[in-house]
Amino acid sequence: MSEVTKAYGEFIRNKRNLKGMTQGEVAKKLGTTQQAYSRYEKGLREPEFDLMIQISAILEFKPSEFFDGYMAQRFSWYAERLKERNDDSDNR
Repeated sequence: MSEVTKAYGEFIRNKRNLKGMTQGEVAKKLGTTQQAYSRYEKGLREPEFDLMIQISAILEFKPSEFFDGYMAQRFSWYAERLKERNDDSDNR
């Protein structure tokens, strides 16, 4: 399971919970089973791009919302690590 797949699963689970929907309800709208959909939320399976678009429509968020937030978080983390490294180098 990749870090991105796991983060996407957490993201869609939070969006689904905010909408007050069950996994079964989302799965039915996607034309799949609750078990199959749950694998996406658990980060055990990475959805194809078209499925990501369908999920975003059902849960009413922009497809870019996850990627913008995820990338901002990751770049922030990397920026902090680089700053720490530079600060350590300056103190030597």
